[in-house]
Amino acid sequence: MRQANLKAGDAFIHQTHALHQVKKVIAGVRQAAVLRTQSIVSDDGIRQGLFDLLPAASSLEKPGVKGQEPLLQEKAHQNLTRNFAQL
Repeated sequence: MRQANLKAGDAFIHQTHALHQVKKVIAGVRQAAVLRTQSIVSDDGIRQGLFDLLPAASSLEKPGVKGQEPLLQEKAHQNLTRNFAQL
């Protein structure tokens, strides 16, 4: 389990099936908001694969990266999402 050190006013988002725990509030009041969303890609494996592509896109957008690779990666991600979406 990873640890997130949050400051007052920060928010933390996690998948509903992820194990997590919170520590006792030492000072102040903990406020929580619960929001449930549903992915348009229902298959966990495909959804994870699409999610894993995002860091690759970020690395292609770094200064000094030239050519069509960033655009092609984004286009591929959008097309895969569209192909697997169940609207």
